Amino acid sequence: MKSEPESRIIKGIDVKFSIDDLQAMPDATSQWDGVRNYKARNYLRDDIKRGDKVLFYHSNCKVPGIAGLAIVTKEGYPDYTAFDAKHPYYDPKSSTDAPKWFMVDVKFERKFDRILPLAEIKQHNLLKEMALEKAKTMKEVSQLVLARKPKQCNFIEHRDTKVVYRKYASLYFVAGIGLDDNELLTLEIIHRYVEVLDRFFGNVCELDLIFQFQKAYYILDEMIMAGELQEASKKTVLRVIAQQDETEAVENSERGWGDLK
Repeated sequence: MKSEPESRIIKGIDVKFSIDDLQAMPDATSQWDGVRNYKARNYLRDDIKRGDKVLFYHSNCKVPGIAGLAIVTKEGYPDYTAFDAKHPYYDPKSSTDAPKWFMVDVKFERKFDRILPLAEIKQHNLLKEMALEKAKTMKEVSQLVLARKPKQCNFIEHRDTKVVYRKYASLYFVAGIGLDDNELLTLEIIHRYVEVLDRFFGNVCELDLIFQFQKAYYILDEMIMAGELQEASKKTVLRVIAQQDETEAVENSERGWGDLK
């Protein structure tokens, strides 16, 4: 979980919150409010459970990195700061009847003797091995898909996974599913995803996915959660992404960053 250990004023309120601030809270516990990213919101709402341990990450500071550990004491519930017009993280499109943002409660567990910087974390042998295995798998799957002839089916078995792919012009969209999962349904989900990308970008192409890959991920996160289709409506997905863009624009404006895209 990411926080800012150095002072930053929004709407006259300092949003600074370090691991020391968490430790100083009553019972060393605080709600984790202010999350205005849809992917993170989905994790808070659907995935994080009581008892889960989290890494407390300091960001927007001279030495960003992991400062310590905390533990989740209360699972996802509506972030009420979004309802308060005077709060820095107010969102007029979120209401008590239809909350858009969620938060959890976390309790201080441990502060590290020093900050573990991101560059050092990336050098960990386990992460390196995971990165190598990921690269190997991507290379193997890419070679299998590209070697397929046009008249062959769109399903391939690879290790203990079924690979389902679909080609659109020069773009390949590839998904890995379980051996017992439905290939035809997966093809339909891929097609629905491409339709949403087309609507969002206007005839999506390679450059859209290269230079705005984060948008493609946001759209995917709104459609699929934990490997299951959670939203099939193209209009709903596009509306949520538009709302997220508006929220980011407001935050960038308040920070003096302008309209970053």
